[in-house]
Amino acid sequence: MILIDKKSGHAVGTVLSSDKHVHIYLGSRGKENKENFHIGRLHFHIQYAFSGFCKWGTGLNRRQRFISLIGGPLLSFIMMVAAALMLEFVPTGVGKTLLAGFAEVNLFLFVGTLTPFQLPQWFGEQFSFPSDGLQLLRLFREEKV
Repeated sequence: MILIDKKSGHAVGTVLSSDKHVHIYLGSRGKENKENFHIGRLHFHIQYAFSGFCKWGTGLNRRQRFISLIGGPLLSFIMMVAAALMLEFVPTGVGKTLLAGFAEVNLFLFVGTLTPFQLPQWFGEQFSFPSDGLQLLRLFREEKV
């Protein structure tokens, strides 16, 4: 659920800032991961997985790429803040523990994805891509046209 939230952040940013169709993959990005459903220009390819990927194609300008890239970490931050605020209203017990865990995972995703790094090739093709932070850093370093 948390992965689809983060990937949806990227997707919504792309859809709101461009006319592109966006594909959200949980699991493999290959052809074996068929589209399960779509909502407007959002296409969901969902398998049981611990990783995901959001694909929006080419042709986005710098502003659109920024909005698309920041959307994932931003949604993680919003979900973390919302969960932390709701903790005040949930009585002690399993629900409070789960909500606290949800907030902590979203905090980890927010910080982790904004940290600029490249996963090594030996992780496999599925995992060897730059973090959102590294992609944003590369975007800021590009020459303005």
